Parts: sequence; structure tokens; C-alpha cells
Amino acid sequence: MVIFGGIIDMGIALMVGAVLAEYARYREKRQQAFRLLAASGFLLLVGGIFDVAPPLSFFAGAHTVLVSILLTLGEVVAIVAVIVLAYDVATERRKRQ
Repeated sequence: MVIFGGIIDMGIALMVGAVLAEYARYREKRQQAFRLLAASGFLLLVGGIFDVAPPLSFFAGAHTVLVSILLTLGEVVAIVAVIVLAYDVATERRKRQ
């Protein structure tokens, strides 16, 4: 179910995920990955808000470029965060064995 818009919901979900990881004390060992997840959630949230907001007529081109840059950065940072998190989990499991 879409509440605000797909991008805004995804940004809120990533930020809530980082907060819940902090609450569950899961974030203590993986600080960098969850900082990246929170940053990507913020970028997607801001990009989604700009995407929903109507641009001013004389800033329409800059508005489209800003939305594209924010959404692309948010997606790239989210992918990097997932890779860092997977690497941290894999190295921790390897150390246990």
C-alpha cells in the first residue's frame, strides 16, 4: 500500500530500519553501514518530496535535475550500504568459525 508515494515511503522505511537497528542494539557493530542506510533514506525522502512538490515555472529544468541527482545518489548509497552490511556480517561469521 502506497501512503505518500513510492520514493517517500522507501526513504521513511530505510530511516525507520536504521532506528530499529539502533533500538535492538544491532547497530553497535555495524556503524558505517547503518549510517549509510540512514543517509540514503534521507536522500530518497528529500528527493521524493521535491518530486511531489510542483516546480516553479522558471526553475523547472533545475528542479528535474535536482530530483534526479537526489534519487540517484540515494539509490547508490543504499546499494553501497547493503554491500557494506553484507561484508560486515560475512566477516563476523568467518571470525566465529
